[in-house]
Formats: sequence, C-alpha cells, structure tokens
Amino acid sequence: MNKIDIIKKFSLEYSDEFLKRVENQSLPQIIKLIFESPIAKIAKPIDLKNLKQLNKPTLFEISAVQNISEPKKTRYMNTKDCTLQFIFYPNIVAISLQKHPELDQDLFQLEGKKILIPQGTEICRSILILKQFTLINDYNQLL
Repeated sequence: MNKIDIIKKFSLEYSDEFLKRVENQSLPQIIKLIFESPIAKIAKPIDLKNLKQLNKPTLFEISAVQNISEPKKTRYMNTKDCTLQFIFYPNIVAISLQKHPELDQDLFQLEGKKILIPQGTEICRSILILKQFTLINDYNQLL
C-alpha cells in the first residue's frame, strides 16, 4: 500500500494543493500535518446528502458541541444523560444520544479538535447519528 492510499483511509478528499505540499514528506509528517491543519484548508467539503452511511472512517474537525437536551444554562456543559449535537465544518451536524463521560464538562474545550467517526455510521437527512467516535488528542492515534 502506498503513502497516498494510507492517508486516504480517513475518507477525506484532499485538495490538490495539499497533496503537492506533502508529496515528498514521510507518512508521520503527513499525518501530523493532517492533525494540526484545519480540515477546511486541506480537504474538499464532504457531501452527505446522498449517503445513508459513512463508507470509510472519516475525520472531522469540531466547530462546536452543544447540549441540546438540557436547559439553555447548560448548553455548553456535558451533563448526565444529555444529547450532544456536534457541528463540523462545513456545517455538518451529528447527534449523539449516548453518555460521553470522557468528554470535558466544558464543551467549549472541544472546539477545533479532530474526531474520527467509524465506517458504517448512519446518516439521516444529512445528520450523522453517532453511536461511537474517537476524539483525537494526538496525531499518533492516526498512524
């Protein structure tokens, strides 16, 4: 498997500019760049309109996370049994109905972080229905 096949495992369609930029870099350098760069600057937008599920694991960048099942005063807090709404660039929304005790109580701290959503995740009217995901804290998790 060549380097391009490996970096395409994240189901992102990279921009031509990004692919030229990483042409002569090692795989760890490329993965680090993917981790550190805003997704909007390295990949083309994902269109979920005609998909029923994700075909490959997909890397997203969190724009915002909100608690949508509790009163407005706790909108940016991860509280017990809450429904979380993730907003990814460019305006892709995901809903997670499960408890996520591993997420920070202050949901503002998740902005700008990367999240890996597994293959087979259901898509309903362009909204991802999250049953599981991995919050990426270090680029080594992507290698």
